[in-house]
Amino acid sequence: MARTCSIADCEKPAWARDLCCMQYRRLRRYGDPLGGGTFAGQPMAFARQAAATKQDECITWPFGTDGHGYGRICSDGAHRIVCEIAHGLAPTSEHEAAHSCGNGHRGCVNPGHLRWATHKENHSDRILHGTNNAGETHGANKLTAQSVAEIRRLFADGSTKASLARSFNVSESCVRKIISGKNWRHA
Repeated sequence: MARTCSIADCEKPAWARDLCCMQYRRLRRYGDPLGGGTFAGQPMAFARQAAATKQDECITWPFGTDGHGYGRICSDGAHRIVCEIAHGLAPTSEHEAAHSCGNGHRGCVNPGHLRWATHKENHSDRILHGTNNAGETHGANKLTAQSVAEIRRLFADGSTKASLARSFNVSESCVRKIISGKNWRHA
């Protein structure tokens, strides 16, 4: 006799871990074979509830996130929607919902940690919180601060941009931007 799903009232054949295919996929996706997707309105209700909170700790977004960990509601960030609910509409379309806690990438939606800021102000916050991905912390980085200093020193001593690019395995335009100060300004 074929095994059946171990969930009560499910007569489908067992697929894996004594669960039918549907229950097994739910287990893999949601961590619970009886779990399911988000019901309509749940994310917005959570955003409204989070916007009304008075607690100091970060409030982690329990629903869908983008590839960087920020909560999403439809095509807008959950932190932006909570900021709108708590602080009103953004002063201009250029304003961003900025985190004072530095935990936006961890899904924080606490309205006490959110404020409207320009891109420049938000970028300054990233530097202050240590979450800026410039220089050695950037994922596509090939150089270190020490090698950048060496490039600048060798260029000042008369090396060409082409020879430096070959030596450090980067493009000539990369060397040019380092020397001009467009890239690696902080080093």
